[in-house]
Amino acid sequence: MSITLWKPETDIVLHQALGKCAEECAELSQALARCLIQGFHEAEPVTHKLNRTHLFEEVADFKAALRWLFDVLDEPFKGESERERRKFDGFKHWQKMLESDQADRAEASE
Repeated sequence: MSITLWKPETDIVLHQALGKCAEECAELSQALARCLIQGFHEAEPVTHKLNRTHLFEEVADFKAALRWLFDVLDEPFKGESERERRKFDGFKHWQKMLESDQADRAEASE
């Protein structure tokens, strides 16, 4: 086994920007899970906040943390990268496959 010396990030601003981005990512993950478990159009049982509202708030918080991280890293946010375009195109292709499969299943059940 090879053990290496790991040390925390020493740049306090970068450390905090990375931490905040991770925290917001986790909160977004929780909001996504709630939408899956309870339904996107449903409301949180105690606060009655719509799950969709909570999700979009967490998306905004994550985007803000990500923009701050890019700023701290002196990597100006340049909009959509080639990787993002390829990933999005892949998701849209998958969406078409899912929709086609759903239509085929609906047709088969008639």
